[in-house]
Amino acid sequence: MPPPRSGGLVGGLALLAGALPASALSLHGHGAAAAEPEGGFGPRGCISAVRSSKGTCVLRTNCPGEDLSAVDVSFDCGAAAAGGALTRTRHSMGVGSFEAVEEFDSEVACDRCLPPAS
Repeated sequence: MPPPRSGGLVGGLALLAGALPASALSLHGHGAAAAEPEGGFGPRGCISAVRSSKGTCVLRTNCPGEDLSAVDVSFDCGAAAAGGALTRTRHSMGVGSFEAVEEFDSEVACDRCLPPAS
């Protein structure tokens, strides 16, 4: 189960939100994302899930000007199974749980962090 969220940018990053571009906000030392996303999803493809250096899935929103209050921010955790198959497990962070620009480490360990399957 992911840690509880209070909305908005995680931890001390909230103070930086207005002063720095989204690209400067990261979770260094807290499993910062280390891989490129497998594809964007959500409005205009502005949400992504990436695997961090510690193997957990990090969700990023880069949706300036978008209202995410009705968006269920979710990702699929891909796990390697016997025979090379990939099993997918959906993890939802909830409807309206993300700001337009945010990065959040779900602390869910996965082999691959994937956009939610349709």
